[in-house]
Amino acid sequence: MEFDGSLRPMPSPSPSAEHELRRARPVLGTMVEIRAVAKLPAADIHRAIDAAFGAIERIQRLMSFQDPHSELSRLNQRRSGRDQHVEPETYTVLEAALEFARLSCGAFDPCVGAQLAQRGYRPRHAAADTASGSWRDIELAGPGQLRLHRPVCLDLSGIAKGYAVDCACEVLQAMGTDRIMVNAGGDLRVAGHWSQEVRLRHPNGVEAPVVLDAGTGLELMRKCGVAHVDDLAGHSWRNILEGSGSCST
Repeated sequence: MEFDGSLRPMPSPSPSAEHELRRARPVLGTMVEIRAVAKLPAADIHRAIDAAFGAIERIQRLMSFQDPHSELSRLNQRRSGRDQHVEPETYTVLEAALEFARLSCGAFDPCVGAQLAQRGYRPRHAAADTASGSWRDIELAGPGQLRLHRPVCLDLSGIAKGYAVDCACEVLQAMGTDRIMVNAGGDLRVAGHWSQEVRLRHPNGVEAPVVLDAGTGLELMRKCGVAHVDDLAGHSWRNILEGSGSCST
């Protein structure tokens, strides 16, 4: 509250009007939708969304299996037995993927690229014909460094999308967006004072509604294709491929 010379209260400036923007772009092999709400000029929200899409597109350039020029594709084409350098984002995602593989005894397997290509779900790269290794043949040799003990055919699709969604949300929040929803074909995250209802449908046909909000910290990802993910618009995603690993006793 401010006062003029007569000590009468002067009206406080009205806060900026709240704007909600919704945009979509084909990236990550799907249609990625971003919804953002903030008390900012619409032009500023557009810039934040542009930056979020830029973060997603960087992850695609690094980790796309479909792009033969991505860092992931180049890694799949390299010979084993020597240290390989990768970008920090790729290292972070690969480190998490290997940890999930270990914890799930290989049910989550980032090295199923060859099998997916053989079944027609991925492009048939040369790596798919020469890969003989598994996730156990990848050694993390230090930040940004890894060593392949046998040739592998990595496919990080089961985790890279979720990472890209996280990166987009962080960019939007850093640029002042109050409420966020990013949906990358079933990899869905909300942030701020927002909730979104989705339905989880298990392959046995059982459905369960789930309300996502920032408080739950819940993100839906298609790791191992365990469940369908249906949004309220009726879209459905499913992709099941069993990992081949097993736990040692």
